[in-house]
Amino acid sequence: RDYLLDVFAVAERLPGMTRLYDRKHNPVRRYEISGDAARDLLAFWRAVDPDTGALRHDFTDPDWDTRFLGDLYQDLSDDAKKRFALLQTPEFVEEFILDRTLTPALDEFGLAGIRLIDPACGSGHFLLGAFHRLLRAWLVREPGTPERVLVQRALDSVNGIDLNPFAVAIARFRLLVAALRSAPAAPSTDETEATELVDKARITVQRLARDPDVGPSLQHFLGQAKAVLIFPTLIKGAFLVGGEGGSGVLLARNEKGSWSYPAFYTMASVSFGFQIGGQTAEAMLVIRTDGGVEAVLEDQMKLGADASVAAGPKGAGIDGAITSNIGPDILTFSTSQGLFAGASLEGAVIARRQDWNRAFYKEGAAPHAIVIERAHANPAADALREALSRF
Repeated sequence: RDYLLDVFAVAERLPGMTRLYDRKHNPVRRYEISGDAARDLLAFWRAVDPDTGALRHDFTDPDWDTRFLGDLYQDLSDDAKKRFALLQTPEFVEEFILDRTLTPALDEFGLAGIRLIDPACGSGHFLLGAFHRLLRAWLVREPGTPERVLVQRALDSVNGIDLNPFAVAIARFRLLVAALRSAPAAPSTDETEATELVDKARITVQRLARDPDVGPSLQHFLGQAKAVLIFPTLIKGAFLVGGEGGSGVLLARNEKGSWSYPAFYTMASVSFGFQIGGQTAEAMLVIRTDGGVEAVLEDQMKLGADASVAAGPKGAGIDGAITSNIGPDILTFSTSQGLFAGASLEGAVIARRQDWNRAFYKEGAAPHAIVIERAHANPAADALREALSRF
């Protein structure tokens, strides 16, 4: 029993496994099974055929088909089957319904703007069907984009709700297996890392825009922005000496309101003083002035010195907080996880990442040519530009 609980606790700390092994979704942890039950469970899965030495209970499938999990769950628990009306939808019914719902929605809203939710997802059969359809569409639209990025986009568009937490866990696991099969591991390169950062930036835009504290103000000032810096992950760590850093992208808006393709940047800062803690955050820096844009386009700039910076207002108090004629060059909006007692982004240095600019476009691609002259383009950033175009 202790062995199982320890294994599940370790698995829960992995980002992709958290909601499969947490106390809410994992029956072994939720119901605190006895030592005898844990021993019997392990013995069941470890049992081998004495004649062949092969596992007796082996669900290996070369096609990675997980539909049997839903069938197995509904057959194992008569109570759950009655209470939650468990019954897997036949594949031809799923295809018929998606043909008449998802397909016309894609025609109306476009691939980058689609969001699907199944309000009674059960073990996830509809979600899997939608995931595979969306992934195929992304592969056709952007054949040169790394598969891992397109898989993440398809996953981000698929959502499900169910009253039964164990059915939800099965649905999550099935989507995880489908994602792993669709995006085989590949060596990381500057191009794949840059492409993944662009897609994470899109997610940051959508997440911060929906945030109840940050979203209203962010959307208001994005509508007036000259440019924006997006950092999907800023990491702060401190024990007396603090450090902060992360990679991000810069996009500028022209007079017609069209957003440029992204240029790649990095942020770094070091501070001294009594401070203890650690913090990870998503951040968007809304650049409000031409001077702010010019400062960022230099080889490197220092927030607070080369351009004034302040935290953006939160909540509903937008009107009158900062006028369009006065105030800082840059407003910062962020959400954070963790604890940190220290300074703001003032003093941080922002510098271009030429290695990723070259990898994402071509040799010689520089920030000014990308965001002002618009001499370079990459369709892998179209979804990010479309996300920003809504504000």
